[in-house]
Amino acid sequence: MPLRLCITVWNEYHSKCPAKWRKIHLEPANDRWYTMAMETVCESFPPVAAQGCRVLMLGSMPGVASLAAQQYYAHRQNAFWPILFALWDDSVLNRTYEEKLTFALSHGIAIWDVAKRCLRTGSSDAAMQSVTANDFAGFFAEYPDIHTIFFNGTQAMALFRRLAQNTAGGRNMVLLPSTSPAHTIPFAEKLSAWHGLRDAAEAGL
Repeated sequence: MPLRLCITVWNEYHSKCPAKWRKIHLEPANDRWYTMAMETVCESFPPVAAQGCRVLMLGSMPGVASLAAQQYYAHRQNAFWPILFALWDDSVLNRTYEEKLTFALSHGIAIWDVAKRCLRTGSSDAAMQSVTANDFAGFFAEYPDIHTIFFNGTQAMALFRRLAQNTAGGRNMVLLPSTSPAHTIPFAEKLSAWHGLRDAAEAGL
């Protein structure tokens, strides 16, 4: 049986984040050498939302770059913000983070993640363990105009169905291709699939 050494240590994840419990695993890479992976307790951000929002865009959990920056979709190769602006024939170039959030809200789009907290190695959704969901019952009560939930990738939808399905209250649920650079379909293909977000955000206007 392969040897696996698990050591729990107290460490600081990032200067802007609270201290985290981490687990370090030393795993055999071959007969002689060992690789090290770190599992970190990740905590997601508060929702970006306002009264009058009509759609909710859900990811699974912010990646390492986003957690470090304390910003949604901060990885420079993530296509989320370029796609969102392109849906309205606009450009994300030279926009501040605050301007990006204002743009989303101005089009009735709320942003959040399914997971409030999880244990994860790196940024991979597949590595998420011990997931606790955000309070969607409270969220939908506070923002009752939201009629459609969009999921940024299959893991986000799978997590929501497993942990928070009963809070959806009959709202439409739509899966979109992940904007993560790990999901390597062309930008144009992702953008085309995401046009349903604009249609739903403008429904009833």
